[in-house]
Amino acid sequence: MVPVKSCSLVRGSDMDFTCPTCHKAADRDNSRQIGRAFAPYWGFTFHTSSKPVLTSFPVMSSRIAMTAGSQGMDLQGCPPRAICEYLRLYFPPNSLHFSELEFDFGTRAKITKHKGKMETIREGIGSVPSGRVVIFISTHSKEEQGDLFAGEQGPQTKPRPIAVKVDQFFSLLLTSGMDDLLKGATAVLLTCRWLVEHKQSFQDLRSSLRW
Repeated sequence: MVPVKSCSLVRGSDMDFTCPTCHKAADRDNSRQIGRAFAPYWGFTFHTSSKPVLTSFPVMSSRIAMTAGSQGMDLQGCPPRAICEYLRLYFPPNSLHFSELEFDFGTRAKITKHKGKMETIREGIGSVPSGRVVIFISTHSKEEQGDLFAGEQGPQTKPRPIAVKVDQFFSLLLTSGMDDLLKGATAVLLTCRWLVEHKQSFQDLRSSLRW
């Protein structure tokens, strides 16, 4: 959540945004540490100086129903889980539902397996009033076109990541039968900026999220 006084700054042309996943990966590479990131996460930085734009750390607050991360991502300590645990005390028992899964659309078999997982989530959540679902999606976007990484192909010993067009990504991720949950839902994408920097991928994103 960006403070009101900083909204105009983060919309400037000299701004860079780094998603939490890329921040963690870059921190591991720079510090040669394995696991959690130790460098402060600012989110928005000036392109020319790399200094933080915000005067305080970003604040994350929301209601949670479901989160999804691409295969191979470390979901331990992810923002949706942390927010859910923080908010749980403010809800009556069994009224705040949190579901989490890794997705991988690298093969037909994996796509079929994902459909089964989504059906299990839908049944587990049950009836949720319209507009009370928040979906967090963590994945990378491809620098050249803004395509979203959707899984892995090839042998387990040497898997190869694959990226697909944005509209195809959402059709695979949010399978049929999810209409009752998606109506009025809010989607939060924890991904790289390339998704919105390319005109076509940004248009596909807007079209895919018209629930």
